[in-house]
Amino acid sequence: AQQTIYRCLGGETLETLKAKVFSREIIDHAFDLARVTNSELAKVLSALDIEPQDCVNLADTLDVDNNGDIQAVELVMGISRMRGPARRSDIVTVDLMMRSMQSRIAELWVHHKKKRSRSRSQC
Repeated sequence: AQQTIYRCLGGETLETLKAKVFSREIIDHAFDLARVTNSELAKVLSALDIEPQDCVNLADTLDVDNNGDIQAVELVMGISRMRGPARRSDIVTVDLMMRSMQSRIAELWVHHKKKRSRSRSQC
């Protein structure tokens, strides 16, 4: 199945794909087509037990540094992680990550408020 993904992305092996970079727009367009047509990509997603509708905004998810580009290797790895139904461990992991982020944001907010009050009192 990975070989078919590689071919869909324009390469024969992972090695030939390492240098390839795709824009978010291209990735979104390809997965939009897969949702409405019976393209090779749609067949690959089906064989991998991935629902095409689960790939909505996949490019945004995979573009970690938010530069608009996604390396082919990142795309293949991201697709691989989407296989099958969500497991309880997936949900717990996301919940724990969200709690950690909320805690960090709260700490930043408190730090920001203290800094603001100090700067106002110095004026």
